[in-house]
Amino acid sequence: MNPLLSIIIPAYNISQYINRCIQSLNLIRYTKEVEIIIVNDGSSDNTLDVINQIASQYASIKIVNKPNGGVSSARNAGINVANGLYIWFIDGDDTVSSDSIATIISYLHSNKDVYIMDHYNCYNGETEYYSLNFEGVEMSGIDVLKINGAMQAWISICKRELLQTHHIYFTEGILHEDFEWSIRLFCLAVKVEHIDKALYYYHTDRPSSIMNAVSANSPIGYASCALTINNFQNKYLELTSNQLNVIRKMVAIGITFSMLRCKNMKKKEFAKVLAFYKKNKRLFTSYLRCSTKFHYILSFLMAISPKLCIKCYTSIKRK
Repeated sequence: MNPLLSIIIPAYNISQYINRCIQSLNLIRYTKEVEIIIVNDGSSDNTLDVINQIASQYASIKIVNKPNGGVSSARNAGINVANGLYIWFIDGDDTVSSDSIATIISYLHSNKDVYIMDHYNCYNGETEYYSLNFEGVEMSGIDVLKINGAMQAWISICKRELLQTHHIYFTEGILHEDFEWSIRLFCLAVKVEHIDKALYYYHTDRPSSIMNAVSANSPIGYASCALTINNFQNKYLELTSNQLNVIRKMVAIGITFSMLRCKNMKKKEFAKVLAFYKKNKRLFTSYLRCSTKFHYILSFLMAISPKLCIKCYTSIKRK
């Protein structure tokens, strides 16, 4: 009998955090309902040793070893071996509430495509509750996307069949992969339910965390959503005008996120970003033009000069 829930945890050089993550799951209470898939993504420290030691204590833990390919590659490897009816992605340097699994399992009987949860942001010893916007008992994915924007992967518990049937895998080789992934996910999710409780603790104070990285890869990662979503639109030609309007706005927001990540960037890194913008200028311009009035104005600057557009936007946001 397959488990109800597969929890996929990518692990790369997080030997000092992974045990904290696993222990927070309170696994001793669950043997048949849950499987834990820890994907060791070519760690060069002793992460694998720590994982093996933890796995020896719990029969529900499965370890996948692979060469380093990044968090997207690790999550995709987890999806491919998962057996659960639903999948939940957890980052190995984060934690969850002790009753998270019990709470999630209690919801799964309603058979929604996706469940979303509130969470805590944790930084420098401070904890802040973050609540998602939700109306009623059930919403369509596109309406959830419309009122919340693109979200982190760990906010969602997704039906495995939905991910595999529509190939909603993570784009490999980019940063901020959750952004465009969640756009595709919620565009195709018909039924979404809100777990009105914070089950996840998002720790953002690790120095080597992706969110703390300052390089060309960060703005390029956000802007890459234009390329992947454009391919997505071409694949799903039956998308409604409402769906298209929402995802175009999300992509435009992704482009502005990208521009903001260029603040105080070294010239060498900014040159890489600028080259990427110039290569995709026409596509970026078209997405900005199909969003808000402010984005529409930015589209003209983008068409004239990506560098001018970035400089103007970051200058406005600095004030």
